[in-house]
Amino acid sequence: IASVPIEAPGAPTTVVTREARVTSFAVDASMVYWTEEALGSPSGRGSVLAAPLAGGSVITLATAQNHPKNLLVSSAASVFWTTQYGGFRLPGTGLGAIMRTSLSRGPIQKVVSDAQYYVITLDSTSLYWAGATYVGKGGDHGEDCTGKVMKVPLNGGKPIRLDDEHDDSSRCFAAIAVDSSHIYWSTHPLDGFDAEVAQVPLTGGGV
Repeated sequence: IASVPIEAPGAPTTVVTREARVTSFAVDASMVYWTEEALGSPSGRGSVLAAPLAGGSVITLATAQNHPKNLLVSSAASVFWTTQYGGFRLPGTGLGAIMRTSLSRGPIQKVVSDAQYYVITLDSTSLYWAGATYVGKGGDHGEDCTGKVMKVPLNGGKPIRLDDEHDDSSRCFAAIAVDSSHIYWSTHPLDGFDAEVAQVPLTGGGV
């Protein structure tokens, strides 16, 4: 992981070097946080780590995570990431999860685990996610997905569904974003065609 000043481009400075595959990272005012998978690991087992931007020792936040990625850091001093079961794009395999821990290395918590994979985002008050599960249509590999778009307060509470509860088909989520009034997501079928971007108000409603 490297950095370079925005206003004075030049040679990059290495922040941390790892013999691993970095799958996502985020920064705050003083630290860099990242998820990684061990090189050559057939199971995709990985860790969540942090280090000072100015250089220093690596801090371990979580270990033994299945395919960790999509790391986010909240203003509420928490780190979120997603895990994914090894049977990618296979219907009927295990569930992924959204995980959480504190920047002070508190207990690791499972926010939700009801889909095979997730994309996540957050704002100053809530965590948002779109979770999808592969469904087969006559073959070994999933050819479509079912899914839903949810949110939960950063300080805890009951998850709320934001999208139309009567239509959860063709929900192979690719990305998610949020602004001051709406949440947006993109979906695509597994054959790669007919992608779309949809939105709903942060208060929920029809797509």
